[in-house]
Amino acid sequence: MLSRSLNELEHGFILVEGLKDKSALIKLGYLENKIFTMSGNLVLSLKKIQELADQNEDLAEQKVYVLADLDRRGEQQAQKAKEELEANNMR
Repeated sequence: MLSRSLNELEHGFILVEGLKDKSALIKLGYLENKIFTMSGNLVLSLKKIQELADQNEDLAEQKVYVLADLDRRGEQQAQKAKEELEANNMR
C-alpha cells in the first residue's frame, strides 16, 4: 500500500511544508523540479506548477499531492494549499 502511494507521487507535483521535506524526497529519488514548498510563498509555488503544466501538455494532467505533517501547522498549511488549488482550478 505504501509503495503504491509513493509510486503515485512520481506521476504528479508534490507540495511539502519546507526545504528539509523537499531535500528528503530528492534523496529518495524524486525529481527536484516537481517538488515545491508551502512555506514561504505558497501562491508562487502554485504559479510555478501552473507554468510547468502550461508549457508541457503531459504535465497538465498531473495531480498535485500535498504532503504535510500531522500537527496543527501542517494541517493549516494543507488546508490553505487545498483552498488555493481549488481557487486556481488545480487538482
